[in-house]
Amino acid sequence: MKSKHTLLHSLLLSLLISFMLMMPLALPAASKNWANITFEDTVIVNGTQIQPGDYRVQWEGTGSSVRVSIMKERETIATAPATVIQEKSPYNDTAIRFTNGNIVQEIEWRNQTVRFDQVDASSSTSASSTK
Repeated sequence: MKSKHTLLHSLLLSLLISFMLMMPLALPAASKNWANITFEDTVIVNGTQIQPGDYRVQWEGTGSSVRVSIMKERETIATAPATVIQEKSPYNDTAIRFTNGNIVQEIEWRNQTVRFDQVDASSSTSASSTK
C-alpha cells in the first residue's frame, strides 16, 4: 500500500509543479498591451507623421501614465504619452478620432481605448480596420 500512496503523492506533486511553472506563461497573455491598426491616410502622432499602412500600437503601463509606441514591423515609428481606458467600445471595428484633420487623438478597439495626451478639444471620428 505504501508504494501506491507514494506513487500518487509523486504524481500529484509533479502536476502541481508543472502547473506552477506554466502560470507565468499564461499571465502575459491575459494582460494584452498591444493591438494592430491600419491607417488609411497619413496621420500624426505626437508630432511624427505616419504613412498609411499596418502598424502595431504597443504600450507600457496602465491608466493615465502610459507610454505608447507605434511600430512598423520591429521599428518604432512614434512614441507618445497616453491614457489606456479598459472599456467596451460601441464600434464593431477600430475607431480613430482625429483633431485638426490628421492628428490622432484616440484609438478605440473593441475592449480598450488609447487616448493620446498631445491633442486639443476639437475632433472628428473615422473608422478603420484591424488586422
